[in-house]
Amino acid sequence: MIFGSLKKKQLPVRLPDGERIIAIGDLHGQLPRLKSVLKNLRAYRKKNPAAFETIIFLGDYVDRGLQSAQLIDYLIAFREKATNAGARVHFLKGNHEVLLLNALADPEADAKVWIRNGGLETVASYLNGGIKTPSKGTDLKATLHEFQTAVPPAHRDFFKSLELFQKQGPFIFVHAGIRMERKMKDQKEADLLWIRGPFLDWSGPRQKRIVVHGHSITNRFEPELYPHRLAIDTGSYLKKGRITAAIFEKDMVRFVQNAPGAEFSDSPFS
Repeated sequence: MIFGSLKKKQLPVRLPDGERIIAIGDLHGQLPRLKSVLKNLRAYRKKNPAAFETIIFLGDYVDRGLQSAQLIDYLIAFREKATNAGARVHFLKGNHEVLLLNALADPEADAKVWIRNGGLETVASYLNGGIKTPSKGTDLKATLHEFQTAVPPAHRDFFKSLELFQKQGPFIFVHAGIRMERKMKDQKEADLLWIRGPFLDWSGPRQKRIVVHGHSITNRFEPELYPHRLAIDTGSYLKKGRITAAIFEKDMVRFVQNAPGAEFSDSPFS
């Protein structure tokens, strides 16, 4: 955990001098925890200015926590401020955004998978908490129709603009992972958003790239560095979990997490 001093690790790859990349892991509607991480990042960036800075969010902004709608508002405003300050900001798509987009496209479709995976909390955030757990059938469909109407155009544009991955120097940033044996042009979207075992457990030859990802929660809610990947989904939506940001400079990565006292947005539906 990093609250006063920063933990850091040396990497086998390197960024050019003066360049900084910040990657931020899964958020899941935990706005106070995100604000805490960004506050810690601001303090670091103020002491350590960089000529070129890129900020990449790795997806899964919504679901499980109760502040998804408010968090999207915050991210939209953050992008404008950061861009005006000279940073490049990228938002990647997560599998939870896919589930949300499916519900927006067709509320009549079967949304049981989304609801079981925290979608009800997202619906509640857009309806100002004014729902109870809907029963099967017509109640759920009616609630989803109401949700579809409540999502503002700016949020729809945000979800539709999400990128599948970012390649920056020796790093590939993606939500879930990749097929390590394939070039990026040959990757399938489903793998980029959902893959686990074949990527997490890959043991092929060492490559001159590191994949930075979320999606799969790490052990002990700490970032995990392997020869082919860096995992920074540290369980943001769990009571003992946290949000992690990774700061890449030269051949080092430093980690910033939310303060332990940051408010936790629990779900009344679980």
